[in-house]
Amino acid sequence: MSRLDPLAHDKMDPDFARYYEELARAGGRTAGPYIAYMRNPALFKLNQAYSDAIRASSLTPVERQIAVLVTVRHYNARYAWCVQAKASLAAGVTREMIDAINDRKRPDMAQASEIAIWEVADSLAGKRSLDDAIYARALAALGEQRLIDLVATIGYFSLVGTTLRAFEMDPPEDDPIPLKP
Repeated sequence: MSRLDPLAHDKMDPDFARYYEELARAGGRTAGPYIAYMRNPALFKLNQAYSDAIRASSLTPVERQIAVLVTVRHYNARYAWCVQAKASLAAGVTREMIDAINDRKRPDMAQASEIAIWEVADSLAGKRSLDDAIYARALAALGEQRLIDLVATIGYFSLVGTTLRAFEMDPPEDDPIPLKP
């Protein structure tokens, strides 16, 4: 059971309440970790902007989702896994790749960029470090800008994973690929 409920409208700062209502009407992100962030309007808005920047980065949708899945898997963040597994399928990540990440295994990947992304995400999210050999392979496969965007993606979803675990946010009921223990 989630440790936090959404903040009641009458408990919100009036300016934030208007912003939140507009965002919710437009179908914006208001659930999961945002339930915690809504208690700090500046943090809520910064996370919206950070999330938008990640989506607009130089990584392809498949590359981004591989990084996201590996990161949230390391945090065992059930809510993020549910939402991101759906997004990954929509982005073109295969069910076999998702299942392998869920099993904490490296998926079969042919593209050097996808292998590098998996290695960097697994290393940073799992070991909290990045050795020289993995860094060199990632730089060669991705180039500097895409590597920076990858690290920013991993960092953002580490924040999301930490928030979700701290407040035990429950996944939506329509969980297509439940996170394994």
